[in-house]
Amino acid sequence: MRAGGVVLAVVAVRAAVRAGTLVPWPVCAVPECNQRYVQAHHVSYAEDMWLEVVWLCRRCHTELHAEHRRSLQTPASRRRERRIWHRRRKALQSEDTFMANCMIS
Repeated sequence: MRAGGVVLAVVAVRAAVRAGTLVPWPVCAVPECNQRYVQAHHVSYAEDMWLEVVWLCRRCHTELHAEHRRSLQTPASRRRERRIWHRRRKALQSEDTFMANCMIS
C-alpha cells in the first residue's frame, strides 16, 4: 500500500507543477542551505496530503530521510548494521591485499 501511495503522491505533485497549481520554491527550504534545484519532500503519503510538500535540495532531502531512518532503528538493528559494515570492510581489505599480492608476483 505504501509504495503505491508514494508513486501516486509523486505523480500528483508532478501534475500539479505542470498545471501551475503547485509552484516549487526557488531555493531549498533549509535556511542555511539556499541551494537551487529543489525536490518535493512529502510530509505524508496520505491521499489528502499528496500536495503538502516541503521543497528541499537533494542533500537536505537525503539527510532528512537518513535522520528519519536512524530514529526508527533499535539498538539491536544498529549493532547488526555495524557488524555487516565491518564484515564488508574486512572483505574489501582482504581483496585489496589479495590483488596487491597478485601484482607483486
